[in-house]
Amino acid sequence: MKRSGTLDLVRGLAAVLVMLGHLRGVLLPTFQELVHKGILERLFYFITGFGHQCVIVFFALSGYFVGAAYHRKFNEEPIDDHTKEYVLNRMSRLWTVLIPALLFTALMDWLGQTLYSGASVYNVNNYFEFLPLSNDRSIAAFFGNLIFLQTLVVPTFGTNGPLWSLANEFWYYLMFPALYLLFVKKVALATKMSLALAAAIILYWIGHYNEEMVEGFLVWLMGFGVYTIAKKPGIILRMVYLLFFGILFGLSRVMVIPHSMLIVGLAANLLILSIRDLKLKRFDRIADFLARISYTLYLVHLPLIIFVYTTLLRNIRFDGNLVGMLFVVIAALTLIAFSYVMYWLFERRTDNVRAFVSRYLFKRS
Repeated sequence: MKRSGTLDLVRGLAAVLVMLGHLRGVLLPTFQELVHKGILERLFYFITGFGHQCVIVFFALSGYFVGAAYHRKFNEEPIDDHTKEYVLNRMSRLWTVLIPALLFTALMDWLGQTLYSGASVYNVNNYFEFLPLSNDRSIAAFFGNLIFLQTLVVPTFGTNGPLWSLANEFWYYLMFPALYLLFVKKVALATKMSLALAAAIILYWIGHYNEEMVEGFLVWLMGFGVYTIAKKPGIILRMVYLLFFGILFGLSRVMVIPHSMLIVGLAANLLILSIRDLKLKRFDRIADFLARISYTLYLVHLPLIIFVYTTLLRNIRFDGNLVGMLFVVIAALTLIAFSYVMYWLFERRTDNVRAFVSRYLFKRS
């Protein structure tokens, strides 16, 4: 599948909006606490409040791209080789960024605790009502997050709340091939029965501990379903899809409709369906840049925000006026620059990591 500059832009902007939501939530008062609620303040707070919805957009995009890649290559290689390649691609993609992010979180949290001994986010539970952080920096939490058991067996590690979605992605990557192979003729019936049983057990297990994870998988599968729709929508249908996306996304933001993964996921997939084939060449460079660093940005931004807020700002919050909003924007640009450095050090080497592991673990006999 050719890269879509439009969907790259969506992915990059989604990561930026998640980061902006956390920045605004940590550095500025809540909307209810604002003294002056003018048009600018209302618009800024509205736009920076789509963080959770944007993570659901990630799930839809993941199903669209990862599911599509699995489907396209399935008939090109023997099943064993295809399975090895799929596992290698997915795990190298996840761990090349996750391992440095976990170590970075441990470092930031340790420095934050060391440099500021007062009551802070590091030692006060629910310091931010909107942002549940575990404050669990145990070895068990570290390795539990490393093997994607967060929200199931262990909490997210330290101040890195966004790690919750990584567990979702991992288990979706695992369950999708099992379900896909149930509909493939060349797979033996006994194998299909085993896969169906394994998928049912996993779904029951994760549903028992985290029902939203199962809902997110349905969103992920919708993304793959959108990929299978070959026909491009006409201009009228495209506008209808975009209209429903805007309505569902906006209403979920103001809580007029339930803040449901399925509803937001439907909106996200309508967006993908409506714009995936559009060409926005003037935005290609910024789309490519933001998409490349989006995973790194998503995983490193919050521990750094908390560290700066605790040690440099000493738990002081800005007023939600123009100065405060400008500070959030400047901080966001700084975080993007820092994330690029982390991307340059680690994520851009994903292909090298994949080639190294393939060379030494998947040698042909």
